[in-house]
Amino acid sequence: MFEEIQRSLQVKFSDQPPLLSNLFLLIGAASIGMIANPTATEVRTAEAVISKKDAPILASALTHCDYLLTLDNEFFNSPIIAVARDKNLTIVKPGELIRRVI
Repeated sequence: MFEEIQRSLQVKFSDQPPLLSNLFLLIGAASIGMIANPTATEVRTAEAVISKKDAPILASALTHCDYLLTLDNEFFNSPIIAVARDKNLTIVKPGELIRRVI
């Protein structure tokens, strides 16, 4: 997951190099834990509702998370939202999470 975050930051925010450094500073200061990769079965199940590249993310979130924070619009399709709701997973964009918390 960190590799994907690092790649995304480098591609999408190449004109703002401090973002990567700041992210890892925040991660170091926060109580963030690592989870194991999802099983092949969990990934195959997720692939029924989402693209193959995003299936591991959805599979992990369904198993281990209460919230999935993403800007990827694919995660907001009705079948994915229905599966998430069944597993008590809330999928939100960063702005929505901030509105809910404040």
